[in-house]
Amino acid sequence: MQIDAVERTPAGNSSRRLGQVGQLPAVVYGHGVGARAVGLDLKDFQRVYRRAGHTQLVDLAVAGTRPVKVLIKSVQISPRRGLPIHVDFHQVSLMEKLHTEVPLVVVGESELVKRGDAELLQLVHVIHVECLPAAIPELIEVDCSTLAAVDEGIRVQELLLPVGVTVTDDPEEVVVKLSAPRGAEAADEAAVALAGPPTVEEAPSEG
Repeated sequence: MQIDAVERTPAGNSSRRLGQVGQLPAVVYGHGVGARAVGLDLKDFQRVYRRAGHTQLVDLAVAGTRPVKVLIKSVQISPRRGLPIHVDFHQVSLMEKLHTEVPLVVVGESELVKRGDAELLQLVHVIHVECLPAAIPELIEVDCSTLAAVDEGIRVQELLLPVGVTVTDDPEEVVVKLSAPRGAEAADEAAVALAGPPTVEEAPSEG
């Protein structure tokens, strides 16, 4: 995946002018380089962004220079038009590990959930990892098919990770867990409410 770019001067209203002609202003910064202001073709960027997201390496080719490996670090979206209006690229070294976020995707289904006897709660949606840029996984799957009891869950330390990828989050943090169905919880609460407060027996007075 490659994005072509041109150098731009980050001064005045250059970003606004770029937007008016279908160009997207961006900044490149990172390993061993100073920040560079560049301009991109908006449609070209959107095409690559849909595939790469924030986890896959992209070749950024600035006119007159060799392509460099970058990650799409952040994208500013116009609240009015819903389109990107500025991008930050992080230039990386393929030989140095970095820290990044990877989305968690639930796969498999517990038999309790299939029968309606439990509900699955996903408590964590992204995890933080350390690895070489070329080893960043697109996503990490969480297999929930083995969960067999209410309150049973899967912790960070139980995730299956690709070779060369290390999680930096708390290994004891619960990622997903089974809970009682909401209907069952509501029924229990209603039963307690109908029963009223517990009675307290008075001890017989002396004398």
